[in-house]
Amino acid sequence: MGLQKTLALSAVAAGIMLSLSGAQAAPLLSSSEPMTINASDLAAKEKALTDFPLMEAVKSSIQTLDNSAVEQIEPGRAANPANVKRVESILKEADWDYLFPMRAPEYTYSNFLKAIGKFPAVCGTYTDGRDSDAICRKTLATMFAHFAQETGGHESWRDIGRIKPL
Repeated sequence: MGLQKTLALSAVAAGIMLSLSGAQAAPLLSSSEPMTINASDLAAKEKALTDFPLMEAVKSSIQTLDNSAVEQIEPGRAANPANVKRVESILKEADWDYLFPMRAPEYTYSNFLKAIGKFPAVCGTYTDGRDSDAICRKTLATMFAHFAQETGGHESWRDIGRIKPL
């Protein structure tokens, strides 16, 4: 997804969130009687606010896989989701161990693949002519750069190299 489209999606999502704030809230009742809101009314309002192609793209990009399916993901498993298989083809377990020697024990390659699998849009397949593998490589590079930045893994005083080429 191009930068302009990503920015547009973000702006639309933010606009919808803001439109759901106090300006759309029901007036406070002066009595202590509880207010009843029908689920069907809420569903209709949600549909009215989100029924357009850009919002469908946002919803698709944040879709998640059911936890029972995520827990079945393992390195090399033939039934892994397509996005997990793509990551496995790009980043092997030995690469993971090499790139992240100081990680906490729970941050295993297997758990990383499960995290990727939880979000099918991460390293997903594009059917509009874009190079899915190239986009995935850039996504992983960006993700790993953030890991290093947020965990101090880029500190020059450590006894491991700052840049680890694959």
